[in-house]
Amino acid sequence: MPLNTVYLPIDAPNAMAQAVSTIESGGIIVFPTDTLYGVACNPYDPIALHALYLAKDRPAQKAIPVLLAHTSQLANLVHKPSRRVISLMKHYWPGALSLILRKRAGLPKELSPYPTLAVRVPNHPLARRLLTLTGPLAVTSANLSGKEPPTTGQAVFEQLGGRVDLILDGGSLTLGQASTILDCSSSVPKLLRQGPIPFTELMATWQAA
Repeated sequence: MPLNTVYLPIDAPNAMAQAVSTIESGGIIVFPTDTLYGVACNPYDPIALHALYLAKDRPAQKAIPVLLAHTSQLANLVHKPSRRVISLMKHYWPGALSLILRKRAGLPKELSPYPTLAVRVPNHPLARRLLTLTGPLAVTSANLSGKEPPTTGQAVFEQLGGRVDLILDGGSLTLGQASTILDCSSSVPKLLRQGPIPFTELMATWQAA
């Protein structure tokens, strides 16, 4: 049965409270980040994660990244980062860099069926405010699998209306490009997806640490 999707401006007086309530009740929300609109749920809730996959028609073998408000929220998700990984975080967070790290035991398999997890701190003040209130969120692009990620709240509603509980409209996103993904789960970093931050720049920072 389709959901009754609530649609609010992200700066509406009740937007943050509604988003926190939705996450706490196991629901799915959409909000803008510095790269794309993201569809999100509680990363520790297997039922909510399963619902997120269904909402996107997302293949089950794809892990879901986690967004954070700040690095202090990493502790329950991944093992302690190395000195070089911390250097990358200091240089590029908040920003459009997703780091793949070794995940903690006990996380739902629906979050990641692999021994690793992608994490990022977005450079979007309202997104970080939301993540401060909710805690870390499992977030992936707010589009149906195989379709272009929307850059406006209205375009999100056209794809995911009736599939999610809440859409927070943050207007048109100027960057509209997915983050760079760097796998740091082994001793040598690997570029998994090119994004706004060039691999050569990341490697220079890595080697200088």
